[in-house]
Amino acid sequence: MADTLFNIPLYRSRIRTSIYGARLGLDDDNMLVGPPGLKRDVRTISTTVPTTVLPHGITRVITSGSSQGPTQHTLAAPIAGIELTIELCSTSTGSQQFGSTANGASIVATSLGTTVGWVNMLGPGGSITLVGLTTSQWGIKSRDDLTSTALARAISFTTST
Repeated sequence: MADTLFNIPLYRSRIRTSIYGARLGLDDDNMLVGPPGLKRDVRTISTTVPTTVLPHGITRVITSGSSQGPTQHTLAAPIAGIELTIELCSTSTGSQQFGSTANGASIVATSLGTTVGWVNMLGPGGSITLVGLTTSQWGIKSRDDLTSTALARAISFTTST
C-alpha cells in the first residue's frame, strides 16, 4: 500500500519507536508496524523430536516416513492479531500434531465457538493458518487440507491427543 493521505495515519500513529523515519517502527507491544506485506520468518521442523512452534511466521514440516508419529509439537501462546502458518511439506504418511500451550490456549474450530486442543496433520500435504485471537485462543484463518492422494482430508481437530 503506497503512502496516501488515507493510510498514513493508520499505521504511523501506532509507532512508538521509529526505525526509519515514520514509515516503519515498533508499537507499544514491540510489534513491527508499517505498510502491509512485511516479511515473515520461516522455520523448519525436520525431525520427529517434539518442538515448540513459535506463534508467528511460517513453520514447514519436512519429516518423512510412514512409521513416524504421532509427533506432538506444542504451539506457543498466541499473540493477538498475529498469524502462524503451518505447512506439511513432505510426502509423509505419519502424523504431526500441534497442540495447546501449557497455559491452556485453545483453538476455535468453528464459527459457533467450539474449541479444540490439537490440530492433527495426517499428511501428506496440508496447510493451516492460525491467527491469535487473544493470548489464550487461536482462530483458524484458513486451511488447505486435501492431500495429493485420493483427495482425502489431511487435517483434523481433536480435544486431546
